[in-house]
Amino acid sequence: MMKDANQRANKHWEYVPRKPRHEAADTCGLELRVETDRKFVNADMLDCSRQGTRLQLSESVPIGEEVTLHFSAPSEMIDWSTMAKIRWCCANATGWECGCEFPTELAWEHLGQLLLGGFLSTD
Repeated sequence: MMKDANQRANKHWEYVPRKPRHEAADTCGLELRVETDRKFVNADMLDCSRQGTRLQLSESVPIGEEVTLHFSAPSEMIDWSTMAKIRWCCANATGWECGCEFPTELAWEHLGQLLLGGFLSTD
């Protein structure tokens, strides 16, 4: 009975789920640095969600390592950092691709800055 009522209620509501991950768009102007316990590594963002990000790095970072990601784009007033844990890392043609997981969801304000600044796709 409850299932039928829910189906009728949702019949007129055209819900389209949003992809949780946003592909990188034009990241020119966005400086992203990965801080490990040993050094800083420059990175390019490949995609991002509230749960994590996929990065292109010039060198490998050990799986399981906790890092700090520093985002900076002065023209968009972006200057913030967040912690992340490296969940996977593999070599590719241009270096290393790594998946990072945030310990807590990325703030809506930070994701919004990346979207409104044109650094992430809204498709």
